[in-house]
Amino acid sequence: MEIINPYIYVGIKYVPSKKISIKTVGSNYTIPSQVMSISDKLESLLAIICESLGVTVEDAKGTVRDAEIVRARQIYSYLAKEMGYTYKKIGSIINRDHSTVIYACKIVTNRKFDFKILADYNNVIDNL
Repeated sequence: MEIINPYIYVGIKYVPSKKISIKTVGSNYTIPSQVMSISDKLESLLAIICESLGVTVEDAKGTVRDAEIVRARQIYSYLAKEMGYTYKKIGSIINRDHSTVIYACKIVTNRKFDFKILADYNNVIDNL
């Protein structure tokens, strides 16, 4: 597995004490050697989060409102916003309005100590 600079390819903040590797996620989500577009970065981030949490990308982009899928969307929204993307761009990837993304970010921020969100968040971070 190749270690890459995640800031360039996905936009994940670099943590000096931890090397972050990005895995290839399915045939539709490969990371090319050149710099990816913003949409591709967000799609890759969503794919990694969905794989980490056992949710399909189609469900995350769909209208399903199961707790696991909603939590995946919320963690995706929070991480993407932490990387500096706009609410509108984040929402366009998961077919949601910017106000839904704002709410999702608030939920993760306010409930970081909720066991389920914390466990899922840590699982995602470990898999990045």
